[in-house]
Amino acid sequence: MKHVYIASLSLTAALAFAGGNPSQVRFPADYKEAFTLYSVQNRVNNTQTAHMYANDVAVASIRDGGVAAAGAVIVMEVYKAVLDDDGRPMRGADGLFQEAGMAAVAVMEKRGDWGADYPPAERAGDWGFAFYDPQGKPKANNLDCVVCHRPLERIDYLFSRSRLLSGGSL
Repeated sequence: MKHVYIASLSLTAALAFAGGNPSQVRFPADYKEAFTLYSVQNRVNNTQTAHMYANDVAVASIRDGGVAAAGAVIVMEVYKAVLDDDGRPMRGADGLFQEAGMAAVAVMEKRGDWGADYPPAERAGDWGFAFYDPQGKPKANNLDCVVCHRPLERIDYLFSRSRLLSGGSL
């Protein structure tokens, strides 16, 4: 593994998978071996850590031009934090929350043409989203990935873009 720092849905299905569209954005089963781990960080929600992976298209295009090309895929493993007696996340010596186990896997994929089955209102620019359990099965959730990512248009809708640009190593 390389390390670097830094469809139309029924209304019921749309509500169950508010975090994205697993019929459009597939789970990349080989991401741990084939993608670059580019960041491990505490999430801004202050309750989880995230392990961020990017495929070669994402890494090369962001580093070359600052914007991900069609075919880019970003994977975020979400880990629950170990909580202290007061319910606060416990930190390790490195400042990261101690991990209590993987909770989910979020996937972002960028395409130039999603077609009519995945309307722009359900995406952030050309980025589509899906949310999976740790085994790669679609996970129902109440998150709306688009709402958080859409304001980041000037940085290609990516919270972790600067970490991909920095090019250090874990």
